[in-house]
Amino acid sequence: MNDNIVIGPWVKLPKKKRGSAIEKEVMEEMKLKSFAEDITEQTCVQMIQTLHENEFDVDGTKFLRDIGFVIECIKALIYREIGLQHPMADFITLITKPMSDLPDNPEGNVDAEKLLAVTKYISDIKYEKLLNDIGVDDEDPEVS
Repeated sequence: MNDNIVIGPWVKLPKKKRGSAIEKEVMEEMKLKSFAEDITEQTCVQMIQTLHENEFDVDGTKFLRDIGFVIECIKALIYREIGLQHPMADFITLITKPMSDLPDNPEGNVDAEKLLAVTKYISDIKYEKLLNDIGVDDEDPEVS
């Protein structure tokens, strides 16, 4: 009956550390992003329902494109408020003026000149890329 007894010095394995600081930070960021997604969804669903109730074509191609942009703007606002980075936030900062600079401006804080400049810049890049993609040289021909 003594055959089943194992004698030895037992080595205790160290317990695996649960949740390193980096893992905890990643988990916290994931929770914040999930919260931001939920708030964005709730806000946008209500907005889209209100537009639909007022007979806007919420299924149209242009509407869907535009609402996608608006949703990303709302998400960027929420991310910034809870301390997260969002790529749209930089764009918003680029094309707007601080409200303190516009005390009586009924047109809001979008800087139309900056918006036009950014739009032209992006359009020029798209045009140049298109020309490069199809192999067209857009430079003026040399005159001999």
